[in-house]
Amino acid sequence: MPDIPDTRMARIEQGMNGLKQRATHVKELAQNALFYVQNRPIPLSEKAATQIKEGRGFAARPAHGPC
Repeated sequence: MPDIPDTRMARIEQGMNGLKQRATHVKELAQNALFYVQNRPIPLSEKAATQIKEGRGFAARPAHGPC
C-alpha cells in the first residue's frame, strides 16, 4: 500500500460519506477516492479548460441560483 500523507488521508476521511453514497462497490469507491489525493492543482482536460475560460459549465454557475 502506498504511503499517503496525513493531509491527503484527511481529505479522503472527510469525503468518505459522499464517496460511499456514490460507489456501488469497493473498487469504484477506491477509484473515486483518487480525486482526494491527486496533486494540486488538478490538471484540467482541454474541454474543461475551454468551458471555464468561456464561462460555461458547472464552475460558471452561481452557487445559489441567479441573484
